[in-house]
Amino acid sequence: MKDPLFKPWNEASFVAVDIEGNGYNPAEIIEISTVLITPPGIAQRPTTWLVRPAHKISRRVTAIHGIRNKDVANAPTIDSIRDELSIQLSNHYFIAHYAHVDHEVLKRQLPAWEPRAVIDTAKLARRLLPRQDSYRLTAIIDTLGLEEQLRAIESTPHRATYDAFAAALIFLRLCKTNSGRELTLSEILDTTREPSPKQRDLFT
Repeated sequence: MKDPLFKPWNEASFVAVDIEGNGYNPAEIIEISTVLITPPGIAQRPTTWLVRPAHKISRRVTAIHGIRNKDVANAPTIDSIRDELSIQLSNHYFIAHYAHVDHEVLKRQLPAWEPRAVIDTAKLARRLLPRQDSYRLTAIIDTLGLEEQLRAIESTPHRATYDAFAAALIFLRLCKTNSGRELTLSEILDTTREPSPKQRDLFT
């Protein structure tokens, strides 16, 4: 049987995630969105939860994402959505922009959960778009021309729905080489690690 890592990426399932926090350290989740990507590489509509944290949202982060304390006053707590969230995340490859941040926050809330692997779209873009001036989410959206697709979800930058869907679209766009070949799952996972000299020209 062929190793699944060496099959085309779109035979696997993924979940793109974004989390907005309340500005404290460690961060508490106040909004989380998931976007399932199912074979043959189709992004589903985002699923998003507002979450009521134990501590108030700081003014500093409200100025960034726009989520106010009154917006989450009647939202469920993380405890009440933990089972539903675990179902959304389980048995998928985990995708996020600067993924270590979202992964660490989720691991604190879901200690029994572990994704099949973590794919960072910022690292993926650094390997596959090596001449970018910036690898911020908005810069890659602009480079790849994804604005029109993102308008369809009626959200805004720095909200979890928008950023999770953006990460999903970036991932889908970068899963082909410049020659149009679909990457294998193994090649995608390799892009999130430091490349060896032999790997540097792999995706041209």
